[in-house]
Amino acid sequence: EERRNTIHRRINTMEGVSCIMPDGAFYVMLNIANLKGKKLGGRVIKDADDFALAFLEESCVATVSCVGFGAPDFVRFSYATSMETIEKGMDRLEEFIRSAE
Repeated sequence: EERRNTIHRRINTMEGVSCIMPDGAFYVMLNIANLKGKKLGGRVIKDADDFALAFLEESCVATVSCVGFGAPDFVRFSYATSMETIEKGMDRLEEFIRSAE
């Protein structure tokens, strides 16, 4: 619960992205719709595939694109990891999003 709440709170304080509180499982769905058309990590973001690849290449954080699940504006973040890893990932996400052009 603490890890879920932390990742949810951190994401929702970042400009341009959001997520809803998950009811179950061990991941949150990051809404990237407001980043579409912007340039991140050297590529124009058209969908979650672009975002996931750019974030991996630029910040070394793996996410799961939800394009294959019919949700092209979302990527999944797992919180089945340590708080230290979550905080590092959220720090990297915040820095990555701030770099949007």
